[in-house]
Amino acid sequence: MAGAATLVRRHRIVEDDDLSVLRSPGREIVRLQACHPRFFATRRYSVAAKPVAANTV
Repeated sequence: MAGAATLVRRHRIVEDDDLSVLRSPGREIVRLQACHPRFFATRRYSVAAKPVAANTV
């Protein structure tokens, strides 16, 4: 794998109106979100990851 990889730091399920998971921590971060349960928008599954160095070929 060339380039950067990511490392999952945290995942959690939050209410649909909880915007605290969108706040920037002041550093580079990748944030993924999906509906929970699937096909409903009552909650959000939120995953936070940080970039880590990867060996390049």
